[in-house]
Amino acid sequence: MSWDCSGRRRHGKDFCTGIHVPDTAVRQWKFDGNIYISVKDSRKSIKEFSYTKESSWSRRHKKKEFVRDVPELTEENYPYYRSIFCAECGSRLVRHIKKHGDIVWECNGRKRKGATYCEGVRIPDRVVQAFMPIRKAIYIKERKGRNGTKHYSYSCKKPERATRKEQG
Repeated sequence: MSWDCSGRRRHGKDFCTGIHVPDTAVRQWKFDGNIYISVKDSRKSIKEFSYTKESSWSRRHKKKEFVRDVPELTEENYPYYRSIFCAECGSRLVRHIKKHGDIVWECNGRKRKGATYCEGVRIPDRVVQAFMPIRKAIYIKERKGRNGTKHYSYSCKKPERATRKEQG
């Protein structure tokens, strides 16, 4: 006895390549509810089967829902977007749209080169807007308070670390 893909049986080989799982393998698993089975071929042509609960599989395979009410990245919508920089490394802050449409500006140096390059800044758009009007480049610094609250400050002075990179 074996377990086969029902989609393949109903719709044919073009729908799914399908897998064939021996009943002995399925009986060894302990599960309740629906599962998704995957197969991995090893070097010795022995098939290894694994399964994932439907709830776990669904969380990982949700279709991304894009937030549609976020303004386009233009100077009209974000007049400061080319003028805000990280006070740690001097990299430009780039827009990041979170799941629910919240906008955060984050250090592009950290995003591209990792945490070893720069601790980075992540600042909500509403906080940047409070700094308005921004007439020239500003370098934003993030500090954490004792109770975990975040505080932001800015300066027009380029960070020393960024100045050294340009010279060297």
